[in-house]
Amino acid sequence: MKTALTPRTTRSPLAFGDIQRGLEDWFRHMWDEEPTREMLAELTPRIDLAETDKEYEVSVELPGMKPEEINVELHGDTLTISGERKEESKSQDKTFHRVERRYGSFRRVIGLPDAGDPGSVTAACKDGVLNVVVPKATVSRPTKVKVT
Repeated sequence: MKTALTPRTTRSPLAFGDIQRGLEDWFRHMWDEEPTREMLAELTPRIDLAETDKEYEVSVELPGMKPEEINVELHGDTLTISGERKEESKSQDKTFHRVERRYGSFRRVIGLPDAGDPGSVTAACKDGVLNVVVPKATVSRPTKVKVT
């Protein structure tokens, strides 16, 4: 009867060593001196996509890039932004202890909810942010016709 009233534990408590190793791994991850896999991944600029009644607005983070290094294309409802960030020439008289900036080509394909007007697309790059405005294509709307 006494054993029926005693609560059973199905899990054993964590050992102190497990907690300590977990914390050490976490600290190593937070202040890692070596680049992580994410840091070494290809260059993928972050975007924001917004919509108003008349247009789509796309903002792309492209720090350090010149407008002539960026390509913007619109095909129906697909906006493609591509380019290449070239690596700066490194001085031979310097010893680099860390190189984390990403270089190389990138390509972002953004699906818009509806087709845009390809003749009216504008793009401007300022302070490392590319802003692309895609006016919505004029679609023939249904018209109500009164029958007499």
